[in-house]
Formats: sequence, structure tokens, C-alpha cells
Amino acid sequence: MQFNVYLFAPEAREFEEVFREGQLPPEGPYEEVPVKSPAPFEARGYLLRNKRTVPPWLSFFREHCDFRNAEEIFNQSNSFVFVLRIDQRLFVLTHGQGYLALNPSLTVPGFGLRIALNAVDPQKVRSTESRNLRETATLKQLVLSRPSSLDQFEVSFNRELLYRLEGGLGRPEIGTRIRGSASCGVATRVTFEQLGDWCRGLLKVQAEKTPPSMERADWLRRVTDPKLVEHLDRLLDDALQAPAGEAEALHLSPANIREYNQVEKYRLRNAHGDIIEIDDLDIALVLSHLDELISVDEAPTAISLIGVNAEGEEVIAQSLGSAVVFETTYEGDRYLHTPEGWVYINPSLVNWVNQQLSILASPPEDYRLPDWPEDADEGKYNSEVAVKDSLTYFCLDKKLVTVEGRSRIEVCDLITRTGDLIHVKEFTHSSQAISHLVAQAEGSSALLLNDRRYREGIHKQLTGDWKKLIHLDRTSPRDHQVVLGIGAPRARRIPDSLPFLSKQSLLRAIESLSIQGFRTFVCHIPKA
Repeated sequence: MQFNVYLFAPEAREFEEVFREGQLPPEGPYEEVPVKSPAPFEARGYLLRNKRTVPPWLSFFREHCDFRNAEEIFNQSNSFVFVLRIDQRLFVLTHGQGYLALNPSLTVPGFGLRIALNAVDPQKVRSTESRNLRETATLKQLVLSRPSSLDQFEVSFNRELLYRLEGGLGRPEIGTRIRGSASCGVATRVTFEQLGDWCRGLLKVQAEKTPPSMERADWLRRVTDPKLVEHLDRLLDDALQAPAGEAEALHLSPANIREYNQVEKYRLRNAHGDIIEIDDLDIALVLSHLDELISVDEAPTAISLIGVNAEGEEVIAQSLGSAVVFETTYEGDRYLHTPEGWVYINPSLVNWVNQQLSILASPPEDYRLPDWPEDADEGKYNSEVAVKDSLTYFCLDKKLVTVEGRSRIEVCDLITRTGDLIHVKEFTHSSQAISHLVAQAEGSSALLLNDRRYREGIHKQLTGDWKKLIHLDRTSPRDHQVVLGIGAPRARRIPDSLPFLSKQSLLRAIESLSIQGFRTFVCHIPKA
């Protein structure tokens, strides 16, 4: 038998509470089906009988085809919802479209996924469904032709939320196969009389610690508990209304990083049409203007955030709430607000990212970049470094190379006499502080290897002996190191003290560039 099972929250005490409003008599379509006595548990059944619907294709073809007795053509379906109380918890088994009648606000979020993670045989995983944490959501479903381990699935569990897991069970007392997400679909041979003990077994599995073989699949978990989301949203609102200088845990992530090069300035606009223009998407700058825009009936997260190009056209538009990246802790756990909503971060993932960065991102022991003067912006820093030590550094900041079919690309900010490609970014709370640094490094390095026209464009920007650093016919990654230089106060540990998503971006870039063959590392540029 195939059961689709939901577990309801402890506050759901009455059988009728599992249903959405309007599903039960006298107005609703479901009728109660008495359970024959004696049953080994308290339970009720609910039936949606012989629901008729007109086939959608009929209305399209009816005027053009001579259907006999067309009024008698219909689809008919039946749905059944079985509710049982086990150890003061309500379990719901649905068949047909019975799940549509349930009250989702009272179901236990991720119940089925938790059962699957804890009970699937590690060598019998059949399919996964995951979504990324980037601004534009991507749903990825992977199905293998035969049962395998998680290692066979191309899922980056350190960057993707696992939504569904399917596979063979390693717990015969539960069943033979499971599909787990909000609910769990289980193939099992239990009898009606055994349903109570079977549900107790699900509760036991749910409470277990995730086995080591599945732990990394649980590194990121979307928060769907309405009460927890409400608490976290209040923390976000408080952070947005705090003084601008206290914005340490707040950052901004634009809707589409590819459109960044088109944006010349930004606008903040409230529901009444009031507009404030800002030059950069710096969180401290945004916070300094919010008081001028927020009205009594409008939350900070509802303010519109608009990117404007040089012609004054709006090229990016989103709510401020959808752009906010906010890291916080609540009752000892770490949470991250992203454009996709709230995400729980497993401490094991934080430790893993830190360990990977310490291994992959560390510069050579004697590698240093010149200090960053207190009064210098990025452009001034780059130009002054090249002027003060012209034998070691050549400034390529703002010297763009045009490649047909692509945007104009900035090669890097500084290139050294030994061929190091140094990308520089001052760490403030700008939306592009790390993401733009990473995008520039990845895009430029790929073109350097694969596009002669790009190398020719770089040649035109270099002078004298510096041209020898770029080989027109073929470039080897062994000729260059990619350096991600981050300017930050001397006392700040880089990259250790960066926000979690910034660390993720750096790690992804280093892994990507390493695959291309480049030695890549992060270098802290001390600010005076």
C-alpha cells in the first residue's frame, strides 16, 4: 500500500482542525465516514465522493467535433482523508486529491524530508530536488537510473536547499520506499491494525539524529514554520530601522548581478511615489534614508528598490525586502534571510565553509599588498599603488575590454610584473562588495584563457614591457595567479569575519578558478 502521510503540529488537537475552512459539512464537499469498532486507535475518515469535472479539452473541441451526448462527458474522481490520533499527535493519510483539503499552516514543515533523511538506505537514493540560494531561484531535479549514494548526485549541499529526497528504505519496519518532502509518501505492507504503531515508528525516526551519511544534505533547511518566520521577520524589521552605523549583519543582493554594469544609480520609492536617489547600493546609505520614506502603514521591506541606467531607464526593480541578506541568531541557531526567504544554517556547514576557505583561500605566507590609505576609495587606491611602485604594478582599473557579443569587461584592477591578476574591492556593506569582485574574477579569467580577441584587447591597454605578460596565441593558467584583494580594517580578519554568503561566493569562485587551472587566493588589504 502507498501512503501519503502528514504530521500536524501539537496545537492541532481536534480532527476538524486539519482541514481548510469550507471543506467539511454543512458547506464542504467532504463527508465523514465512520470507522468500524473496535479500532486500536482513535480515528476518522473523510470522503470526497464522485467529484465530477468537465475535461478541459472538451470545451476546446466541442464546437468543432460532433460529440454524442456531450453533456454526459466528464471526469470523475474520489478523494479520501484518514485522520488518526497517536500519542496526542494527529497524523493524516491522504489519497487522491485529499491533500488539497488540508490546512497547511498546521502541518509540520519538512516532516517527510526529515523521515527520508533519517531512514533512506545511503546506497539507495533514487532522486533529489533542490533549489539554490541565489537571487534567481533555480529548481533542480535529478533522477538516477539505479539506486546510488548521494555522491552520485550533482547537488552542492553547501549552497542548495534540499526540498525532496526519494529512495529505498533501510528500515523495513517503515516500508520499502519513500518520497519525502512536506509529507512522506511511503510504500509499506502494514495492515490497518498496525497503522498506530507504524505512525509511532515515524515519530521515532523523525526525532533521531540525521546519520553521518546524510548530514550534508541537511546543511541548509528552508524555514517554513509561520511562528518562527514571524519572529525572524521582526528581527529583520528591527535591523532595518536601527542606526546606519549598526548595519553589520545587513547586506543587499541585487536581483540580477548581470545587469550591474548597466546601473548608474539607484532609487528608493515608497507606496506614495516619494523617491530618493542614491549613488550606490550601500546598506548604510540606504538605512540613512529609510526614515524619510517609511510611513506608519508601510514596512521597511516594502520600499521599492530600483536600478537606473545612464539614460534614466529602470533596469532593476524589486522590493527592499527581497534584496536584503540578513544573518542573525535566534535561540542559539543561525538563520539567513535571502531573496528566497529564511534559511536555517546547520553549524556543520559553517564549520565546513570556514575549513575550506582556510585551506583554499590562504595566500602564500610572504604575499602582501600595499596598505589602503584611510582617505582613498578603490579607484584612488589602485592608481596610487601603480604610481608608487610602477616596477611591480600596472593599473588596469576602469580600462575595459570590449568583446563582440559580450558586455565590456574589466580585466582586473592591478597586474603585477609576475602576471598576478589582482581584483580589488573595499569591503563595505555594498551589495556588490564581494559578489561583483567574484563575478569580475571569474568572467575575466575565463575569457583570458579562451578568447584571443580578449587577449588582444588587454594588449592594447598595456604599455611597453607589460605587454609581454599576455601571450596572444595561447595563455596558460600557470602564467597567472588570481588574487582577490579585500580592503578592510587591519583588525578585521579576512575572510573569517565576512558574512556567510560572502564566504560562499569566495569559495565558489576559488573552486571554479581552480578547475580552470588558476592558483587563486584571498588577500587582506589592511586599511589604515
